[in-house]
Amino acid sequence: MNKTNCTASVLAALALSSCSSEASAQYSPPVPTAQPGPAAPTIPTERPMDPFVPTSIEEGREMLTDTEGLVLLDVRTPGETAGGIIPGAILIPMQDIPNRLDEIPEGPLLVYCHVGARSAAVCEFLAEQGRTELYNLEGGISNWTGEIVQP
Repeated sequence: MNKTNCTASVLAALALSSCSSEASAQYSPPVPTAQPGPAAPTIPTERPMDPFVPTSIEEGREMLTDTEGLVLLDVRTPGETAGGIIPGAILIPMQDIPNRLDEIPEGPLLVYCHVGARSAAVCEFLAEQGRTELYNLEGGISNWTGEIVQP
């Protein structure tokens, strides 16, 4: 299975999961396995850069007022966004992201969902597509303490 199909499968699986079962996405580097034969010298390796920056609610609020060109992306379903959104958010459900990439403006991108797991997966996917300056709102809209408006 190629990387694009694998990413699409992961996005689809996460989209079908319930919000209450969302877990915080974290990167874990692969663990090397022992190989038979003489031991090779240990070579220090660098951990790859995280594809996005986990962002607290407070940091997210500050970014909305202080970050020029910030794009706010809500990746929840229409049923979820009917309950309210953060003002100025672009609404693209997670499962639609691969087909609607051209609707996401360039610039720093603050992504949120209900509690933060789907938005983390979207940030990882967007990083694979070459996007940079990606921020995931930890705790999602369920922890948001700022203004909420109807879409």
